[in-house]
Amino acid sequence: MKPTKKGQFSESDLNLAIRKVKAGEVSKREACRQYKIGRATLNRYLEKAGEESYAKKISKSFANTVFNEEEESLLAQYVIKCSKMFYGLSIDDLCRLAWQFAIANEKTPLPTAWSKDSKAGMEWSRGFRRRHSLSLRIAESTSLARASAFNPTNVQLFHKVYQQALEQFPFAAMNVWNLDETGVSTVTKIQKLIAQKGDRQVGGISSAERGTLVTLCACVNAAGRTLAPVLIYPRKKVQSFWATAAPPGTLTLANESGWMTSMLFPEVLHHFIQQMGATKENPQILIFDNHDSHITIDVVNLARDSGVAIVTLPAHCSHKMQPLDVGVMYPFKTYYANEVRSWHHSNPGRALNIHDVGSLVKTSFNKAFTIENIVNGFQKSGIWPPNPISFTEADFMGAEPSEQPLQENPIPIELPEEPSSSGALSPEQFRPLPKAPTRKSGPRRGRERRIPVILTSTPQKNKLLQIHNKRNDEKKVRNLDKKALDKLLTDSSGDERDFSEMDEVTELTSNPSQEFVVKNMKVGEWLLVQIKGGRRQSVTYRYVVQTLESFNEGDNWFRVQGYRSINVSKTKFQVKENDVFEVEFGDVVCSLVTPTLTRDRAVTYEFDGVVEAKEA
Repeated sequence: MKPTKKGQFSESDLNLAIRKVKAGEVSKREACRQYKIGRATLNRYLEKAGEESYAKKISKSFANTVFNEEEESLLAQYVIKCSKMFYGLSIDDLCRLAWQFAIANEKTPLPTAWSKDSKAGMEWSRGFRRRHSLSLRIAESTSLARASAFNPTNVQLFHKVYQQALEQFPFAAMNVWNLDETGVSTVTKIQKLIAQKGDRQVGGISSAERGTLVTLCACVNAAGRTLAPVLIYPRKKVQSFWATAAPPGTLTLANESGWMTSMLFPEVLHHFIQQMGATKENPQILIFDNHDSHITIDVVNLARDSGVAIVTLPAHCSHKMQPLDVGVMYPFKTYYANEVRSWHHSNPGRALNIHDVGSLVKTSFNKAFTIENIVNGFQKSGIWPPNPISFTEADFMGAEPSEQPLQENPIPIELPEEPSSSGALSPEQFRPLPKAPTRKSGPRRGRERRIPVILTSTPQKNKLLQIHNKRNDEKKVRNLDKKALDKLLTDSSGDERDFSEMDEVTELTSNPSQEFVVKNMKVGEWLLVQIKGGRRQSVTYRYVVQTLESFNEGDNWFRVQGYRSINVSKTKFQVKENDVFEVEFGDVVCSLVTPTLTRDRAVTYEFDGVVEAKEA
């Protein structure tokens, strides 16, 4: 397109021409020729200047708009701010906002179409986007957890922990590593293809409607070195030919899902540690996210023995703080999708399966895992060189709508807001920016919030060891078969206690006193306990439980596994999932004789008589 020469005059030339014409020194024709101003343009500015001899140059695109430049600037700033907070506006939202903005600022007269539809027209929205360099984009779906978790508090906390790890040894770029997984599928997203104009549907071949996932695990350091990766296939047994087509040195593993699991990750970590050359005399730092499969006692023990210090990233922040996610994984996925498309062109009529994935990964891996991409990923994420202020205020705007935790030295998030000299109302005054309500204070339910830690430190190791032992105890009790149950459970003997409100329970009990039950309690003991609940603790509930701990002189409480009745007569009980809780010794009503174990659809324990357990 040929560039236009219109509007090339300066504001000083415009005012000089207006002053000379008004003083009668030159004619309009001469002024237009001398200062290269169009006749219609000069006449328009002469009318606008009136009695004054000065006129401000106005872009032609603003000549006949509803709002002036300053008002449109306020509107554009609001739109951009909403977009960066992940609450962007659609075309319809923008048109309705413009109508509300015009009414709030008493803009008259308005176009007839605006008043009829109570929103601005499509022509205005196109011009508005063109004037302020705004484009219509397809938004990437961003979870609320990811948007709110990436905030200054979590970034500061990570760098505080990271700095502690760096101070333990004079680490260089070659000693700082990042590990991450990604999925490669036999079916990828079809890219835009060239077709005849006007075609409503354009097809692209794929192997299936839904692909099969293979997990790729990669490890790189801040100097740009790449280790041989790991591929996890969705199979029960590893096939030897998988590694042949994959990148040299690739470790191939298999499980039913094809995902990384806590059972496989120690083997994966051992594969990378061997390539790093990590020892206690040559320590390394390894950074990865805090997924469940990574946080196990086996991983910590292996890393400590090998001289590797593990630092975990904040939850839901890997998209900004993990070097592989920031600089490498996106180009890798792009190259892989191109390789899949090329494979289909070279193998018409064949469906891509997981056995072909290795060769495609090899080509894509070599193209994407370059020194430049890796080093840029470490630099942009602030990992190396360590840079706690690598992110700007705009990067944290997604966390603004949600409530942020308190912090001792917060990073101020101040967005520049220019006051309106014309007195125009800002869109924020009648349409406030998104803001979440204040969260209720109190103890957190569910899984403990995971924060950045040095996973290989002694406190974290002891904590993981405690969790590991607890899970093992629960697993042992739940997986007891009849033979193991007969060996572990012993019937108590002695005089029966008399409970007037539980006539039928006495037939199932055989303990002389509560003290006898407590002191002789073993793992797997069947008990009836009562706990007060309800409003004002006025209701007493009774539960059939099985002990997970033996008697300890120093403790006044112990952990038990709750069971629920599955029949009206309350003789059959099944384990109640996620119902491990603590009771005091004073809550024990009596011990129960060993039930009979049966297996139908689930493991069921049947007592000889009725157990009056009133469950909450």
